Amino acid sequence: ISTLLQMDITPLLIEWYSIKTEQAPLPLHQLAKISIDYLQIMKEAGVIKERQRKELEKIINNDIDIFWNNNDSTLLIHTIHSSLAKIGDHLYGTEDREFFTSFYYQLALTKNMDIGKELNEWLYGPWVNEIEEKVKLLPWE
Repeated sequence: ISTLLQMDITPLLIEWYSIKTEQAPLPLHQLAKISIDYLQIMKEAGVIKERQRKELEKIINNDIDIFWNNNDSTLLIHTIHSSLAKIGDHLYGTEDREFFTSFYYQLALTKNMDIGKELNEWLYGPWVNEIEEKVKLLPWE
């Protein structure tokens, strides 16, 4: 915590929060910069090692390239699933998983794709979508 307090991350957090609340997709170069900056913060905070930071940066950059150069939604969904599997959901805290979720949400927005269910499942587990479907069947009045 003392490391985080010494770092001036407030501008990055404000920028990232504004991303999460915007509806229009970010330009890919801006999404890449913010994501790489966040990975550096994770490293400096001791959440990840340098090797992990480099691996995650490679995944992010590769996915941005794939989204930049392709319009095949099947390929793009496969890319997201594959990358989230590589990232793993058990290695990070909630805020870091939310970061990855926001990144892929923004990436999908660039192609007008709705991947909310997939991201919720990765973030919260497979049961979250089952509960959501069952709640829709309840007689609300």
